[in-house]
Amino acid sequence: PILKQKGKPNKLVAIREFRVPVGGYTYGFPAGLVEKGESVRSAVEREMLEETGCEVTKIHRITRPLHSSMGLTDEAIVMVYADVRQKRGARPEASEDIEVLSLDFDEVCQICEKPALPIDAKMWATLHMFQRLGKIE
Repeated sequence: PILKQKGKPNKLVAIREFRVPVGGYTYGFPAGLVEKGESVRSAVEREMLEETGCEVTKIHRITRPLHSSMGLTDEAIVMVYADVRQKRGARPEASEDIEVLSLDFDEVCQICEKPALPIDAKMWATLHMFQRLGKIE
């Protein structure tokens, strides 16, 4: 999610979240499960608002189902590239321990270069892409 604010540089919206399997905080993107009868688009809009307080203003792409760890599981994900705007404060579920991050280009580069930082693979690839582009687009 790219936070677009008139007259300001774009920022990448990310989260720092406690994850039990890792036993600590990790960096990643807002995410969640599609509920029964819900479209991917609706799930994205709901999760973004709940976890970050941001409203989706434009969806550029929703990928086909992608496998994140085919050697271990058949779990599939979709990635969504979207523009967002700040609407209200985040309201995560009671079981979620989430900090919302709005990263400028320098922060994107810093996080990408920290080797010991626990970071989601999808997020790292996105950060690296923006780092190579030289901007958040």
